[in-house]
Amino acid sequence: MDSQKRKRADEQVVSRVSKARKLAQDQPVVVAHDPKFFSLMCRKKIPYGIQFEIARAVEDNNEALERYRNIISKFSNDPQTHVELYSTLYKCERTNLSEREVASSAPWKELDLEDKILRENPLGGIGNNPAYPSWWAGKIDFRAKLEETGDCIVLDKTTLGPSNKIKRRFGSHSIIRVKVNSKRFYAKNSDLVDYFKRPFIIWNYVFRAFFAKDNTVFLFRTNEAFRSGSLVTPVNDSAQLSLLKFIKWMIPFEDNGTQKICKWAARMALGLSSSVPGPRLSEDELEIIDDIYNDEGERANMTDGCGTSSLSLHKDILDMFGLISARDPNCVPVPICRCQVDEMEDGPRFSKIRLRPSQIKILYPQDDTDPSHLTIDLLRFARTKTPAKLSEETIKNLHHNGVPASVFIALLERQLRTIVDALTAWEGPDAMARLWKAVESAENVISARKARELTTDSRARGHGDQDEDEEEDDEIDHDTNSKAWWRDPVSGCPSSLAETVMELLDSGFTPLNSPYLRAKLEKVIRSKVKIATGKLSYVVPMSATAFVVPDPYGVLGADQIHFKSSRREFLNDDGTKTDIILGGVLMTRNPCKVPTDVRKLVAVQHLALSRMVDVIVCTVKGYRRLMDFLAGGDYDGDRGMVIWDADFVQAFVNADEVFSLPPPELEDCFQVNEQTLVQFLDKRSTEVTLESGMQDYLLGSLRNPSLVGEYSRLHENAIYKNGYSDSKTINLAYKFCTILDSAKSGHRLRNQTHLADRKEFSHPEGPAYKFKLDPDKRMHGSNDLPLQRNADLDPFIIDILCEASIQMRNDWMKEIDNRLNLLPSKRELDKDLSSPWSTVYDKALKLSLKSPYRAQILGDLDLISGHVKDMYVQRTRTFGSASQFSSRHIVHRQDTIRDLSRNFAAAPNMSELTTIMDSATIARLKASFAYLYASTDANHSRTSSPFPFDCAFGELCAIKAQASGPHKVCTLPMYELKKQ
Repeated sequence: MDSQKRKRADEQVVSRVSKARKLAQDQPVVVAHDPKFFSLMCRKKIPYGIQFEIARAVEDNNEALERYRNIISKFSNDPQTHVELYSTLYKCERTNLSEREVASSAPWKELDLEDKILRENPLGGIGNNPAYPSWWAGKIDFRAKLEETGDCIVLDKTTLGPSNKIKRRFGSHSIIRVKVNSKRFYAKNSDLVDYFKRPFIIWNYVFRAFFAKDNTVFLFRTNEAFRSGSLVTPVNDSAQLSLLKFIKWMIPFEDNGTQKICKWAARMALGLSSSVPGPRLSEDELEIIDDIYNDEGERANMTDGCGTSSLSLHKDILDMFGLISARDPNCVPVPICRCQVDEMEDGPRFSKIRLRPSQIKILYPQDDTDPSHLTIDLLRFARTKTPAKLSEETIKNLHHNGVPASVFIALLERQLRTIVDALTAWEGPDAMARLWKAVESAENVISARKARELTTDSRARGHGDQDEDEEEDDEIDHDTNSKAWWRDPVSGCPSSLAETVMELLDSGFTPLNSPYLRAKLEKVIRSKVKIATGKLSYVVPMSATAFVVPDPYGVLGADQIHFKSSRREFLNDDGTKTDIILGGVLMTRNPCKVPTDVRKLVAVQHLALSRMVDVIVCTVKGYRRLMDFLAGGDYDGDRGMVIWDADFVQAFVNADEVFSLPPPELEDCFQVNEQTLVQFLDKRSTEVTLESGMQDYLLGSLRNPSLVGEYSRLHENAIYKNGYSDSKTINLAYKFCTILDSAKSGHRLRNQTHLADRKEFSHPEGPAYKFKLDPDKRMHGSNDLPLQRNADLDPFIIDILCEASIQMRNDWMKEIDNRLNLLPSKRELDKDLSSPWSTVYDKALKLSLKSPYRAQILGDLDLISGHVKDMYVQRTRTFGSASQFSSRHIVHRQDTIRDLSRNFAAAPNMSELTTIMDSATIARLKASFAYLYASTDANHSRTSSPFPFDCAFGELCAIKAQASGPHKVCTLPMYELKKQ
């Protein structure tokens, strides 16, 4: 009877899949389609990137379509580049943007190069192309979004972005990233899977969804075409693949048939990971070696996910990316395997890469010669980051395992004192140089700037971890507006507070002689204090994070690690720095949900491991893999955090290891899909049913995405109400982790379990600490009381820290007031800045009244001063109050200031003047008078008006530097290079 039920259930599934596929075939999502217009674009040889931009412009806009039709019909039939056509079709005012700012995101030059190379060689974009050795394809992002309402995706701007394996192999044009609106993504009873199984039509091109990660869906351009309202497969188009053949290319069916279908589908993410191409290997340079298993109890894989590679391979990588003078990466995460330097001699009998079975995620046929499958895809270079930050989760764990609240409070107090002391030390030898460094360190200015500029590979090089899909303001027209946090190309003024402060300092200004600098610096200080006390994310000076690898030689004992840096950066108790950690340490990783997710270990030094730097080397001894204790971790890309602060280590006591194992009742809470790929394929006989069925799994993360966030909240509520180690709390923690991994594991939460957990642990407000530090987070109009903690429990650590943070914030804000109030309250005129104007004006007044030159020069000065006064009035009217202006989006603020600086620089024209004959003198006089005139503003009696710096920042800095003594003129690119 059970088998008959299962058979009927399978038949129902197949029926639903077939019905959904029929809907997908019958109802394509038409983004833009006009056969005649598409034919016109083909005749005029309009490249794909411009076709995409036109589609973006004409969605639901027939008037725009006709306008483009009229323009394009006048073009010749000769091929044109993206650069040429974009400048012709989109003649927009770009004086608000610097060349470097445009280059950081404008894709057209790169797209022209990619098209050229792929025409020459369809496989030429994978990397290691002899004709273009330092280039690879896939650096352009074609994007779209599915908004909260509506049945059609909305195309977004085309930008530069990180490359990945699939885009390098098939070209950037083959992929569209669709961002699903958060409200729609988390809506209950969502039909997103069925929606994205439909084909998407842009002109005659057909795109189909092949994977979903979080709320981003990836579409692949297939070999189909949309003609006369139907989908057809052109016989003469061999450049693209069908969806099924594309999926087979990435994850072959025959060689991976024994994998569970859910895990098989999750492998598609490997082709979409942001990466750069490394060396290409031949088959004889690869070797399979055994994983290391323990000899005690159940066989545990002690090297899960990590192999070894030769020193020569790493030298090849260093040469490819120009890292010879940098910190040599000893660990290189790649999608299929993780490699670490193995201290072996290079020679004919040694392979460049030794893979372990646990690393091999996808098997390819022996006769597969596709160069993409033989090219190493580099995700990140190994970097040690110190100090590290404690998350709220980790704080709860540490306190539960013995670290008293006083340790955290003292840590925050030291952190605040260090910040404020460093940023208010304005006197003494080299005070300004130390202040400059303190500001840079506090805001990570150099790393942030590199991340802005190195759009396509900043993540691989470790210059920023910003999410590629970070939400943007939908109301901003990004084509003509500035990019967030870029310097004004006209005035030279940086956008961020920290960079502004740094450039004022190295131009000769000091907080003691410049109220403007002092006001900016005060904002930096107060901001750092607010951030430090507004988030439970404490910086631990004696801590670091790095990739985790197993001991390749087996020299470490049980519960031992080896952690050495490539430079002296680890802080000791006495304030000195070392390159290796020795003694007791705590180690953890993310997530940190149960008591055993932090573990006390011993860091040792061993000669055999001395060249393994910037990685945490873990023992392969013991009855379980060391990382398995830490939230079930392995060595295929996990980063660990190590703390060697004695206050933490000595107080900490390892939790009972029973918490590191899932509770027995967990299995009853989930249904598990054990179906293998072979079993899946046996039930589907046609390409249509195969594609549709595979999409059900490949798009699986679109189903019930709210469960992850919901169970995280339920777990937090259980911790607060019942305690950190309560059995129900532990049960929820493991449910959360299982749900987090469910798309790969095939686990599906039972409905009755979900309802029971929600009934017991859901709460409209949650714990009070959720909005203690930020009252705005509380639901407006709610009359519900916060979640109450059981009376028999000790005070909750987060409640204690919130109260302490609020008190420290208030105390340090008063301390900042006290330190700043010691400065002179009366603002004095900076004669260095006023001198250029005053000198010329005073000399003119001293001329004889009968001298015609006197009237001419005073007339010129009147023109200059009149223009400056007009700009001052314009600024006052446009900007409004300081609070109103600062509340606007950063891009809107930048553009408003840039409009002002551009108008300021545009007049008076040299032809209007009779005595001043060069633009440099005009700019200098305008800057000087702007400062002088703004200094009379009573509204800025103490702080100094920002007007002159908004309009002429670079010129005022040049005046100050020249007046301050010996100085060096330097180009901006060289200046920023020297700061690194």
